[in-house]
Amino acid sequence: MIKRMSATETTMALVFHQSLIMAVLTLPPALAVWTTPTPAILAGLVAMGVLSALGWLAFARAFALADASALLPIEFVRLPLVAALGFLAFGEVPDIWVWLGAAVIFVASLSLAHRESAAARPPRK
Repeated sequence: MIKRMSATETTMALVFHQSLIMAVLTLPPALAVWTTPTPAILAGLVAMGVLSALGWLAFARAFALADASALLPIEFVRLPLVAALGFLAFGEVPDIWVWLGAAVIFVASLSLAHRESAAARPPRK
């Protein structure tokens, strides 16, 4: 959808709408458990919001410039990075289901990249 929408919408509009929709959808559950954040937590939330917006801007711009089939396998890199960050920052050790899921995603990404690469090649004469 982002690829199609990027043909008619600006990257900023896409990120704005995504942020607005997420804010509306997450507001009711957040209000149910709301506690006023401390200044340190508020600073972390602001930093997280800025970094998230920058990530979405880069993501939407990439889809405007490149084919989705070329970008989504690269998106897989997030899984091992998040697993490593979870281990380093919180001592979380991924269980077998995380590794099995990662293997499925990895094999599917490789298969898709191979199929798209083969489809993009000119036919042999």
